Amino acid sequence: MLLRTLVAILVFPLSSACATEQRTPLFPDSGTTPTEGTAPTGTPDDEPSDPDNGTGAASPTDASTPPPIDVVSVIDGSAAPTDVVAPTDAMAPGDGSTAPDTIAQDGSTAPTPNPAQVAGSARPTWQLVDFQPVSPRTGQTYGLEAFDGTVTVVALHSSWCGYCRSQAEKMEQLYYELDAAGTRVQMVSINSLDESAVANQANLTGVCTFPIFQDTAEAQVWASIGGTKDDFYIYRADGTLALYINHRSTPYNLSVEADYNRFRDLLIEIAAGRQ
Repeated sequence: MLLRTLVAILVFPLSSACATEQRTPLFPDSGTTPTEGTAPTGTPDDEPSDPDNGTGAASPTDASTPPPIDVVSVIDGSAAPTDVVAPTDAMAPGDGSTAPDTIAQDGSTAPTPNPAQVAGSARPTWQLVDFQPVSPRTGQTYGLEAFDGTVTVVALHSSWCGYCRSQAEKMEQLYYELDAAGTRVQMVSINSLDESAVANQANLTGVCTFPIFQDTAEAQVWASIGGTKDDFYIYRADGTLALYINHRSTPYNLSVEADYNRFRDLLIEIAAGRQ
C-alpha cells in the first residue's frame, strides 16, 4: 500500500506537466492553436507585410526571382537592366561616323550648302538667252558678266506662277525707286525650264522691263546654283555673292510693304559696301 502511494505521488506531477506543455499555443497572440499541418491565417505582428521598396513594385517572394536592379547603379559601371538604354552622343550619326559640323534646329543633319550660295563666292558663269523683248540684249546669250560694277539681284521665277509675276512687278518698282535715290541696282530673272514656264514667257515680260533669262536642260542653272522658285541671289559690284535668300527660310514677299522696305534697305546697304 505504501509502495503504491509513492508511485502515484511520483507519476502525477510528470503527467500534469506534459499536459500543460501540449496546451501552450504556437502563436500566443492568436489565442488559438492551429490544427496540425495547416498554416496560420493571419500575418504575425512581428513579420510586416511586403512594403513598397521605393520602385513602385513589391519585393519578390520567390527566392529564385532576382531583386530589382537599382538604375542608379548604372552610373558606377555596373550592369544596367535590359529596359534601360544607355545615353548616346546626340551629335554623333547612327553609323558611328564623325558628326557633321552643321546641325539643323530640329536636330537633323543639315545639308551641305551649295558653293554658289556661300557669301563671298564668285558669281556663276552661266550663259542663257535673254528673252525680254524690251531688253537692250534681247535674243542674245550672255551672263552676269554684263553687269560688272553694279549690284545685281537674280531672282528665280516661273512664268506660270502668279506670285512670281507679282514679285517681278515689285522688283521693277524697286529698281526705279532706288535709281531715283541714286542707288543703281540691276534686276535679273531666270525663268524655270519646265514646259509650262517656257510656253508662257510673256507672263513675265509683260510685268517688267529688266532682262529675263531662260534656263535650259543643258545649262541647268537653277540646279547648278541649288536654287528653288522665289529664291534671290544678290551679287556685289565686284561680282561676289553678298547674300543668298532662300524663300523658305527667309521669305521676302515684296508685295508686303514691310518686306519690300526691308529688301530695299538691304540693297542700299550692299550697294554702299556695308554688307
